[in-house]
Amino acid sequence: MVWTIAITRIRLLLQSPWSWLGIIVPVLVLVFLDMSVEKTSNATKIPVVIVDEDETEYSKTVIERVSKNPAVAVNVRNEEDARNQIETQKAAIGFFIPEGFMESIQKNDEDELVTMWLSSGSISHGLVREIFASEVKRLSSNSYGANTVLKTYGKSEKLDADEQAKVWKDA
Repeated sequence: MVWTIAITRIRLLLQSPWSWLGIIVPVLVLVFLDMSVEKTSNATKIPVVIVDEDETEYSKTVIERVSKNPAVAVNVRNEEDARNQIETQKAAIGFFIPEGFMESIQKNDEDELVTMWLSSGSISHGLVREIFASEVKRLSSNSYGANTVLKTYGKSEKLDADEQAKVWKDA
């Protein structure tokens, strides 16, 4: 009974051309707005340069994860190009990952892991710094956990060399 009334009301509503306009026009407006917002969001990404002197699995992981963030546009450059882009304000912020980055993380030595360069006109460096730091901290926390497991169980010889390697791989 209720369905019959509802279907009849919908049929009556759709017989009028103004009703069709009332349905189609809002859909077209939404599609147009979606397309324009998407173009704007791509144009407003924060330009970031990264110099990777370490070129290890850890540094590549950090760069890959930061690149996936929709707020930033990442370019990997050499140090001279990166400094030039920062000085000419083609990039808002730059990060220098030194050689030995992976070893420092594995040793839980977090002091001065990465050097950051700022463009003079940058107002978005806080956001990008937090994005980058969170990815470095994520690796550092995993390393700390693996070291804790190895200290607890490895020294008491409960884990053989293969199991210790597996702990690091899982971390």
